[in-house]
Amino acid sequence: AGITSDADATAKPTLSPNAGAGASLDTDDAIADGIRAPRAIRGTAYSLPIPLSGTTSPGTVAGWIDFNKNGIFDATERVQAAFLAGATSVNLSWTVPGTAVVGDTYLRLRTSFTAAEVADPRGISQSGEVEDYILTLAAAAPAIEVVKLVNGDDANTAPGVAVDAGSAMRFEFRVTNTGNVVLTAVQLADDVIAAASILPVGAWDGTLDPGESVVFTATY
Repeated sequence: AGITSDADATAKPTLSPNAGAGASLDTDDAIADGIRAPRAIRGTAYSLPIPLSGTTSPGTVAGWIDFNKNGIFDATERVQAAFLAGATSVNLSWTVPGTAVVGDTYLRLRTSFTAAEVADPRGISQSGEVEDYILTLAAAAPAIEVVKLVNGDDANTAPGVAVDAGSAMRFEFRVTNTGNVVLTAVQLADDVIAAASILPVGAWDGTLDPGESVVFTATY
């Protein structure tokens, strides 16, 4: 799986990728479904693990993302990572410009045992492979949801929660990152309960990845 060497039995193949029926393992499989790369968000870091096989020599993997959707893989849109012989993966990392054009664009991956042969997105290479994928560029959309439970009942749902006079009130706050960017320095405050009495369950550093939740508890 991953970016593989084309025409392994040929000492100096003339072109990569070799689209002929005899190409060795010449499939677009560096990314799971072979069509779409994971979504990238404007103004954030974007990282892709690239699986490798057939790495009989050291080499380089290069990647381009058409951030400005001008139909050209510009030099400023390129990143690369070197690998050693026997390597099974590399990681490519971009910083997505805040000005990246939202919508579907394209990603190109090239690998070769010779770094100069993947300096450009096009051209002849004596080893390696080329793979292209669709990639969606999205605008950052931070969002957060808080669900407050009192004695196990949802306090956000009308008419609210009934509690007997003199009874303890056990609070649980479920905080979820419902946006598409990482949230940092997240803090929870309540109109009645002192902040020092609201504690997270388990260790937590104040960071929430998209889709991640943290639970706070308090007794009043």
